[in-house]
Amino acid sequence: IPSQIGLLPNLRDVDFRGNHLTQALPTEIGLLSGALESLQLQDNQLVGRLPSEVGLLQSLQQFNISNNNMYRAIPVSITQLGSLESLDVSNNIFTGTFPFDEWWKSNANSLLTSLRINQNSFEGEISFNAIIHWESLIELDLSFNSFDSITDPSIFRLSKNLRKIDLSGNRIVGSIPKIIFSATALQKLDLLGNAFTGTIPTEVGDLVALTSLSLSDTILEGEIPSEIGTLRSLRSLSLTRNEFLL
Repeated sequence: IPSQIGLLPNLRDVDFRGNHLTQALPTEIGLLSGALESLQLQDNQLVGRLPSEVGLLQSLQQFNISNNNMYRAIPVSITQLGSLESLDVSNNIFTGTFPFDEWWKSNANSLLTSLRINQNSFEGEISFNAIIHWESLIELDLSFNSFDSITDPSIFRLSKNLRKIDLSGNRIVGSIPKIIFSATALQKLDLLGNAFTGTIPTEVGDLVALTSLSLSDTILEGEIPSEIGTLRSLRSLSLTRNEFLL
């Protein structure tokens, strides 16, 4: 991507998806702060860090840089994108922690509806203290990273619009956070391949819209709660390779 792109201040939509673009995203991208609403860079071969200048794009609503070779930490400046509705950085090589808490502190009324950061190497804690403030959130995909813990502010509730939570393929330990079961419009819940222990919370019965539930390959034990039998919309149920008893 040429640095001269910064000389086009009236651009609203940049779509370079599905090419063979290499090298790094130029810092001059930040010069498009006045008008740019959509930045689609997925399915290329971009490398390097995501420049902090991305945080200057105050009008940006859709940002997709999935399926590239971007690496190192996500810049905290990305939390300044107050108009952002959809962020997809999946299938890259990003490392470090994801700035969950910084995001909601910068954007108390976040417009975010979709967050897909799956298939990277993010680590540390998933902060539901932040996620509870994303009231427009519909899709949350944090799968196949190296997250190992979750904050559980169970006295609060997740977005009433939330339809999908995918935390599969991480290293999360401890009990399943009860905050998850406050998302009563949830249709897909995938916790496969973590190190969850304890029992399935009876609050699973609150997810009346659930169509797919996967708790396979964890360390859950005890009886399967009868409340699962009340999930009349359920079409897929996977509980393989655990320690459940009759």
